[in-house]
Amino acid sequence: MLGRQHFLLSTVTSLVVVSPFIQSYEVLSLASVFGVAIGSLIPDVDAPNSTIFHTSVKGLHRSPGKIFNLIIGPIMPLFGYLTKYLVYIPSVQFLNLFTDYSFEEGHRSFTHSLIGVIILTSLTGLLIYPITAEIGLPSLVLYFFLAGYFSGAILHMIQDSFTVSGIAWNQPFSTTKMKGELKTGEDMWKPRYFLFMLVALIPVNLYTASSIQALEMLFIHGFLVSAVAWIFFAWMSGAEITS
Repeated sequence: MLGRQHFLLSTVTSLVVVSPFIQSYEVLSLASVFGVAIGSLIPDVDAPNSTIFHTSVKGLHRSPGKIFNLIIGPIMPLFGYLTKYLVYIPSVQFLNLFTDYSFEEGHRSFTHSLIGVIILTSLTGLLIYPITAEIGLPSLVLYFFLAGYFSGAILHMIQDSFTVSGIAWNQPFSTTKMKGELKTGEDMWKPRYFLFMLVALIPVNLYTASSIQALEMLFIHGFLVSAVAWIFFAWMSGAEITS
């Protein structure tokens, strides 16, 4: 999928989930959404000229998109290059040196695997912790950012799993892939239709969650609403598991 599709689909999904919390937990909600926005682009550090290396997400023309670009755009290359040279490349070299399995070099390898996303999130947290501690940012804010970062990267992989190339989630231990029928840059109406659906789910989730008091149930409710929508998108995209 295109960078803006990853960014929009992932970020709006996060807004569906956190919308009931924004009024009472503004900082933590924004930290998680910010994490999702960055995480949704991070897996493509294994590709040249990907969106994460630029100071804006191309194709965001309306006001919300412009606001996101103004806030997040200047920080994207920082995360992109630090992740590529301090996390991605060293991690692949280390794993390929000390394990019987190895990651192939190229796009949709280490950064598009479950183990890769876990390592990326963990090492990114270790890298930015001293900075957040120095500026006095509460650890809880960092944890919510990292939770969003991990979620954004997972959503990126889910989206790529709906394309014809697919994703081998358990690489390098397995070549089993999940793939669909979407062609990057060609099939535009299905992601766009699904994006409109996600936007519509924000007020729906707010309304249906208004009577829920427990915070855990609020989160579970938002997660389930989003999950049902993504299952529908998987069906729309013809996603299936192949050996």
